[in-house]
Amino acid sequence: MKKITIFVIVILISVICVYCAFFQIERVIEKDTSKKPNIIIIVSDDQGYADVSYHEHPPEVSTPAIDNLASEGVVFTNGYASAYVCAPTRAGLLTGRYQQRFGFYRGT
Repeated sequence: MKKITIFVIVILISVICVYCAFFQIERVIEKDTSKKPNIIIIVSDDQGYADVSYHEHPPEVSTPAIDNLASEGVVFTNGYASAYVCAPTRAGLLTGRYQQRFGFYRGT
């Protein structure tokens, strides 16, 4: 009789734990979906460090819209491309794969 009682208690505790865990995970999922960040990736061709004005360069370089974005967001100063021309790099960015793996080597 004791073995059956212990077995029933273990089963009940397991069911309660699974039930609580399920609803806890559901709450976490609901919280995470409401706080997704807005991410914008701007890809520009042949842009160097001195080609934007928020780096305090001479007045000949004037990029007010990019300066506004830089002041309100995150600025990455080092970037690396997966190809030497723009089209394969963009294809790799859009697909999330190395473009060489699906046969895109040149910008033609």
